[in-house]
Amino acid sequence: MVPAKYKPKPGKNRFYILLFVGILLFLWFSLSYILSRFSNPDAFRVGIAILSQPVLVISWSPRNNTLVAMRLPGDARVHVAYGYGMYSISSLSDLDRVENKHGQLVTKTLEDLVGFPIQYYVREKQEGSVLDDSDRLSVQSFFSLPSLFRMVQGHIETNIPFFSFLHFYRAFGNIPTSALTSYDFVKRNVVAPLTLPDGSEDVVIDTSKLDIFLGNVLEDERLRKENFRIEIVNATLREGLAQHVARILDKSGLQIVSLGNSDTPLDTCRIQGHRAVKDSLTVRFIEYALGKCLFEENDDTSIDATITVGDAWAKRY
Repeated sequence: MVPAKYKPKPGKNRFYILLFVGILLFLWFSLSYILSRFSNPDAFRVGIAILSQPVLVISWSPRNNTLVAMRLPGDARVHVAYGYGMYSISSLSDLDRVENKHGQLVTKTLEDLVGFPIQYYVREKQEGSVLDDSDRLSVQSFFSLPSLFRMVQGHIETNIPFFSFLHFYRAFGNIPTSALTSYDFVKRNVVAPLTLPDGSEDVVIDTSKLDIFLGNVLEDERLRKENFRIEIVNATLREGLAQHVARILDKSGLQIVSLGNSDTPLDTCRIQGHRAVKDSLTVRFIEYALGKCLFEENDDTSIDATITVGDAWAKRY
């Protein structure tokens, strides 16, 4: 007997067609979102830490496709965010993975170190990844099609979403040498001696030296042009919090004119400022760097805007 030919049910065919169309639509909208996000004329710099030997931290401007790259000695110790003590830079991703922080320990620690927002990190899981002598080639090597495949296969550890990684591959592959500014802080003297509790000697990065070398290279001229006078107020018991925030905002071009303290507790972040400040690029950058802030209009002050930071930021130190 010849078996009857199998005929798939019409409803089942329709399900697979709709599923396929749904996946295509999802991929299209996801890619469109990523491209629009980074091609926005108001987009700010994107910070990425490449955890290799030595560590390479880059700040990319989507507006003009330029890069600032800085090499940091991986064996230098840093104060780790969220009160984890001091660890070497090269050990940050291992600590982050053990503590299940999903990249937050790496990005926030290095952000506090270099003084500008860092959103992402990437690291080859194979030990001993060494940078090329050229920062441009090193960046292009980490953000290449082979690296994209290694990321999908799980050989690269990163918190960069797939489509963002794809966009970085496209952007960094077209960057000419003239659009790259490099700082080799492995060779330049930006470290200071450190005596550990057991009496042994180590080194830490001196952020004041780092800031002198970087100068205003990370400054956003649009923020400097708005020229709003900014006050930063610490509403926590954590000493030096206002200085930490001021360093990040000042390096990007904001005019910080005053630091202060408040006895009134605050959980997150609040901006009090003139009406003209509310819809400014300055406020958008503050929220880009610090997170969402409550805005309260206040025209009865000589300061254009007062940023009050609370316990959410204090937990980083």
